[in-house]
Amino acid sequence: MPRFSFHVQRGKFSDAPAIQSDLHDHDAAWRAGADICSDLIKEIIHSLTPAEPEWRVAVSDEAGKTLYRFRLIAETHHD
Repeated sequence: MPRFSFHVQRGKFSDAPAIQSDLHDHDAAWRAGADICSDLIKEIIHSLTPAEPEWRVAVSDEAGKTLYRFRLIAETHHD
């Protein structure tokens, strides 16, 4: 079974070590990445600031190649 890594990042910095998981295929890795995002989004949304408006989860394969990236971006628009 292939191994996938899930990297949680806020702004320019990684908040935690990568989560490693053996999954059946790329579709399973996509679903696992989406599940991680849905579990964390309520906590993360309140920590976004104009100085660090982005949060993301990157899913990579065993070789370290990024397969998917889930991003949450807070944008500020002033008139």
